[in-house]
This record gives sequence, structure tokens and C-alpha cells, in this order.
Amino acid sequence: MENEFDDMGEAIVKCIFESLDIIQDTGASLNTFQDLLVFARHMFCRGKGLEDEDQMIKSTWPRDWETARQYLLKFGYQDAKEYFICLDDSHKRHWDILERQTDTCRHCGKPGKLKYYYLGLKGKVKQWVASPEMCRRMTGHWKEKEHWLEKEKGWHIKKEVWDGDRFCELSWFWDPNAVWCLPAKCKTENCKNIITGEAIESLPSTAEGLKEVSCQKCHKKFLHEPKFARGDPRNLALIGHWDGFQPFGNKKRSTGAIEVSIATMSKEHRLCTEEVYTVGFVPSYDLPDGRPNSLDPFLEPLVQDLEEGFIEGGTY
Repeated sequence: MENEFDDMGEAIVKCIFESLDIIQDTGASLNTFQDLLVFARHMFCRGKGLEDEDQMIKSTWPRDWETARQYLLKFGYQDAKEYFICLDDSHKRHWDILERQTDTCRHCGKPGKLKYYYLGLKGKVKQWVASPEMCRRMTGHWKEKEHWLEKEKGWHIKKEVWDGDRFCELSWFWDPNAVWCLPAKCKTENCKNIITGEAIESLPSTAEGLKEVSCQKCHKKFLHEPKFARGDPRNLALIGHWDGFQPFGNKKRSTGAIEVSIATMSKEHRLCTEEVYTVGFVPSYDLPDGRPNSLDPFLEPLVQDLEEGFIEGGTY
């Protein structure tokens, strides 16, 4: 019975995503989506020789988008987080990113006009590590560690990203024998400055083993307990992508997508379309012209995820 329920769960997830693909490709309505869910339930029951009116199946199988969404949440699905960005002309060298529509910009006092939907990394990483096959793929670099581990220069034949000099410079991140002091975020409210691990280690310790850290940005001091991390072959490195497109066939409505792929995965898998992950959509058509910093606020949530992952994800 348990295997039968697992089969149904897998069938429901496939049904939801395939139905979404169909309504996207055909421009159909949510009513069609509901019809597809019912049709898929009929086909599942017929294939398993089950009664379509079985109460357990009917109560479990999603009936509409909301019940489908609730079902996906059990498997780690997350809604995109909505941000509001201010790039007002009154502060062309500065920007602000706000979490609520009622929040106001710290520079001009106006609400953010640009909506930004950020899909995030945390949910993706949880899904990746939940799959043994994905874990195997994400450690492709370790199978060729002799190309970069404890090397001063890259591998003489360049076939992979880890064959280059830069990967050798960062090899401590995966080396189980390497230990380093982690950076720290300033504890002052609204100050996002990062203090490097090297700077923390160089400070004298109190009797309790704490460090009195002085932030170079806000000039405030705070006590910090140093934390250390060890290299691990399972650590992830990401490659960032920018992809612009016209979703409505109109150049005046151009949109951009911020994407990532997994650098520790071999190019055999990394270059496949399904292994490029969108983390956010940028309304390029609404961005002010001639502003070199206009993409910075859209990258801010991604940078925060990366910082948190590095600082909090590998302590011991």
C-alpha cells in the first residue's frame, strides 16, 4: 500500500507540472488546468486498476491550482518572494530594495515602484540534496580532484571549469584538510557589511574567547564568537547567468532572468537546459536608461543567499 501511495505521489507531481506546461503552451485557462487534473486522475486509476471514486484517491488528488500548490509545498515547492525596488531619479547613485509594498525608500521616502520576483536558492538546494542522483552529479569535480586539489596551477588540458587556475586558487573550499575562520555580518541594524575571517582572526580575544569587531562601514563595535569551517567535497559552487528575452514578442517589453548553474557538476550535465536554474525575473523594460547600478538591487537577494550559505552553511 505504501509503494502504491508513493507511485500516486509521483504521478500527481508529474501531472501538475505537465498540466502547467500544456496550459502555458496553449494559452488555456485555469479551468482547463482543473480538467487536466481530473483527466490525469482517471488515467492513473485506470492504469492501476483502481476505482476512480476511491475516497482516498479523490481526497489526495488535487482539484485546482490552490490544492495543487498545497501538494507541491510538501515536496519543497516555494512561492517566489516579491520585492519592491526604488530607482528614483532623485538618487541616481543609490537604490533601495523593500520587502513590502507599504515600505518606503531610505533615500527618497517613496514606495518602491519596480516589482521583483525572486525564486531563491534555499528551496533549490534542498531539492538538489534530496536526490542521490543529483548529489552524485554535483560532485563531478571530486572525481577529477587530481586536476586541481593541492595544485598551484590548473590542469594542462582544459576540458572542465576545474581545469583552470581559478579553481586551484579556491581548492581549499573542498579540501577536507583545510580549515578557515568564517566571515561575520555586522550586527548593527540595517548594516549588511561583511567582516572577513582573516580580519576576525587577527583581533585579540577576550577571556571568554570572543572578538571585539569594529565595522568599517557603520563604525560600530560588537562582540563576536569566531566560527570555523572545514573544506568538504560536497560544497557547492555556482555559475551566474544573465538571459534577456522578449516574452511578448515586443522589444519594448524586454525581460531578464538571473540564472545559476552548478560549477561542480560536469559539463556533460551542467550544460543541459534543465540544469540551468532561474532565481529571479527582472523587468528590464522598466529600468532607467544609463544607470550602471540598475541591476544591483535585483542581485541583492541572491548575494544575501550566497553570503548566508557560506557563513552559516559550513560551521562545525
